[in-house]
Amino acid sequence: DPAASPAVSADRYGGGIRAGRARRGEEKWILPFRGNADAIFDTAMIYELAAIKVKAEALLMEVPESSSVYDEAQRLLGYLKHFMAITDDEIPRTSLLREFIGGSVFDVG
Repeated sequence: DPAASPAVSADRYGGGIRAGRARRGEEKWILPFRGNADAIFDTAMIYELAAIKVKAEALLMEVPESSSVYDEAQRLLGYLKHFMAITDDEIPRTSLLREFIGGSVFDVG
């Protein structure tokens, strides 16, 4: 799922522990209660895939043909071709995306 791509990058580039903790927290404290929410908003950023493109492509290209996830890696690579990459420097240090790529001004450790 392309929406999961930030986690792919996070796991390899230092956010794996934080990303895992964030996911467990989401499963415990957010998902069970979303049916009771007064409002739900999508925090996806328009530049999210452009921001992780270079890192995600590098990781996906490492998947060997013999892997059971090779076809999925190739599918994601094809999907990422539709996005122009941006550098980490172009992402605000206050962006929530920094939780996955590093460089946040917030303590997310």
